[in-house]
Amino acid sequence: HLAHALAVPVIHYRPRFLALSTEHPMQCGWDPHALLKDADVVLVVDCDVPWIPKEGAPKADAKVIHIGPDPLFARYPLRGFRTDIALTGAVAPTLEALWRAAQKEAPSVKQIEARRKAVADLSEATRNKARAGTEPMPNAMTGKWLSACMNRLLDERTILVNEYPTVLEEMVIKESGRYFGNASAGGLGWGLGAALGVKLAAPDKTVICALGDGSYMFGNPTAGHYVSEAMRLPVLFIIANNARWAAVHRSTLATYPKGHAAAMEQPPFATLEPSPRFEHVIRASGGHGEAVSEPKALMPALERALRIVKDEKRQALVNVRIEPGYVKTS
Repeated sequence: HLAHALAVPVIHYRPRFLALSTEHPMQCGWDPHALLKDADVVLVVDCDVPWIPKEGAPKADAKVIHIGPDPLFARYPLRGFRTDIALTGAVAPTLEALWRAAQKEAPSVKQIEARRKAVADLSEATRNKARAGTEPMPNAMTGKWLSACMNRLLDERTILVNEYPTVLEEMVIKESGRYFGNASAGGLGWGLGAALGVKLAAPDKTVICALGDGSYMFGNPTAGHYVSEAMRLPVLFIIANNARWAAVHRSTLATYPKGHAAAMEQPPFATLEPSPRFEHVIRASGGHGEAVSEPKALMPALERALRIVKDEKRQALVNVRIEPGYVKTS
């Protein structure tokens, strides 16, 4: 209501779920820093890290409002994001009250419509620039290509559980309750168990779980696949396997961009080679597993695995060997 009625651009930054459709005209991408520098008002909705200070921050005369059950995240030992106003309350009723109050102070309908058109144009331009799709096919397997192919598997009855690898710019998710990402309270390895919980709660839905190779190993896959078979919870697991602890190396490069590790092909504490044959692990629990390293083989492999999950009611895993990289995904 608030975003639509007042023509407010919305950024989903590292989202745990989606407040708007990816195609909504007020949905303006996944990175807040481009818009922060021009914003007069910044509304932070139950978000512990709303921006990265090194990459950008609100301008000095902007008003920054945080809302949520604990808008200042007082339980955190250290947190220092600027707050001009903090509104404590459950998110939905607080936003509803804010929407009703803001309507009384809203500018003219003409001004709102002009802003709505400007925001809608920005939304469309942002999507068009960021979304590559599946054509043309790349020469090497990339995370962006994998995400575009995954998007072709989704329908209105599919729930995507994402732990790190998915490039959300490539996804089309229009309905609520169809996307779940790991919360900041969840450590590495959250995704595999969360996907089983989603399938248990929504047995009539197709569940796809996107994982990195590190998060898959941290998820205790032997136990996870055992539970999937024992409880008859067929899930499609897709591993974006870059044979790296990418988050570790990204943090190192951000702090020491010209340091010793930056010059190494295999930086210390950041490589996972030789990469395990993850597709073998799921077979021990009666599941289907296969590995893919060529772009042309990816879509057929994903479609085979999805058919097994839907038709045979068995869990399946596709180990997608993507090129090593440290790019931060949305």
